[in-house]
Amino acid sequence: IVILIKMNNQEPDQQTIQSTVSSLVEKAKEIATEVKHKVEDALSIKPPLEAEKNVELDKLMGTWYEIGRLDTFIEDELIDTTHTWTLETENQKLFKVIIAGNVKALNGERKAFEGQGVQKDNEPGRIDVEFQQPFKTEYVILDWSKDHRNLLIGSDNRKYAWMLSRECRIPEDLKKEYVQKLEEQGFEVSRMYYTVHDDVELI
Repeated sequence: IVILIKMNNQEPDQQTIQSTVSSLVEKAKEIATEVKHKVEDALSIKPPLEAEKNVELDKLMGTWYEIGRLDTFIEDELIDTTHTWTLETENQKLFKVIIAGNVKALNGERKAFEGQGVQKDNEPGRIDVEFQQPFKTEYVILDWSKDHRNLLIGSDNRKYAWMLSRECRIPEDLKKEYVQKLEEQGFEVSRMYYTVHDDVELI
């Protein structure tokens, strides 16, 4: 440190040395924190989710009621939430996604966010979806009921998940089954928000 100070044509007094040491210590802490975060990110990488294989995109189109979700910033504070998917006529793998909901209350302001989804060619159970920047993710279809009326979606990074249905309620045993499946796959299910709809009594 003294050598560095002399190289800068400064007399190495005690105060200058202490100031330089403090600066170097703070910089070392910043580097250590950055390294720690990178190591944590590397250790938290989970294997890809197993997606449903037989997914016919046209049967996913239409409006879905959101039963539950792991919150995203675009859905923060939304209730009575629906997801509407509309197939683009020119491209049978491209579709429009609209997530809409009321802010905080059933009579609150209705907000909608529009995005675009593209089904992957070789993996029909995986869909790339992009809303307003920077929200871009991949929908991985984890479960699609045989009657095609209930849907469980997750993301490989385990940050996002949705339980969707053609009705605004699903049986409790199915809801528990979906939550258990998410938990087994490494999702933080304690963060699950269960969506209120206009025919469900607020508690």
